[in-house]
Amino acid sequence: MVLAALAQGLRGRDPTPILIEELDAKIRQAVPAHNTVMRLLPKPAGGKRIPTRWEIAIDGPRARGKWSFTNGQLIRLFKLLHACGSA
Repeated sequence: MVLAALAQGLRGRDPTPILIEELDAKIRQAVPAHNTVMRLLPKPAGGKRIPTRWEIAIDGPRARGKWSFTNGQLIRLFKLLHACGSA
């Protein structure tokens, strides 16, 4: 539900911190009675180059978990959701 809501809200645009902030209400309402948050994970210190990573966390009475995706993984997943008509 969260990924479908995000894909629908982004409407084909790549996720950015500004767009995710604009979609915050949609993200929080994606799973009723649960606290749902999407955030950009900080890059490690030391200048090591790693892909941008996002974390989606859900906490509530029926579901609890955290998932992390690279920016590229999310973009491919959102395209797949659009292609399947889920977003």
